[in-house]
Amino acid sequence: MRRLGLAWLLLACALADVAIGAPPAPAVVYPPELRGAWFTDDAEGRAGCAAHRRRPTPRNEHDWGRIVGAIMIGGDVAHHVSDYGEGAFYIPTSVVPLGAGWWRIESRVGIDGEPDPQEPPTVSELRLEQGRLQWRDAGESGHARPRLVLCSRRIPGDAG
Repeated sequence: MRRLGLAWLLLACALADVAIGAPPAPAVVYPPELRGAWFTDDAEGRAGCAAHRRRPTPRNEHDWGRIVGAIMIGGDVAHHVSDYGEGAFYIPTSVVPLGAGWWRIESRVGIDGEPDPQEPPTVSELRLEQGRLQWRDAGESGHARPRLVLCSRRIPGDAG
């Protein structure tokens, strides 16, 4: 009888674990210093920034067209904006600080939508120096992407 009681106790504990479930793994997020709306430091970028400040959440194709080329970095996603709100979506899976204002970030990347879980992650290096952000994906060579400046901490979808 004692063995049966122990078996019931173990079964009850196992079922409780299944019912309750393990706590979810903490989400991997972008460092707070990187979060916000980033635009190129040129006339086009400044115009896009001004449009973004007037209307942080685009409502139509015209609004999206004004922010093409921007990078919107939230806690758990970075959106490299292209036409009509499409573009590349980077979902971080690993964030490793390499120094002050410098990170290696591994991400799942989706083009014009959610990332394909079967695709290998992309490794990027992000550097923040003197208020300018440089984003470089591993394997990129040749000319560097333009440096970006922070326009606003608000990104599309933020409340407030």
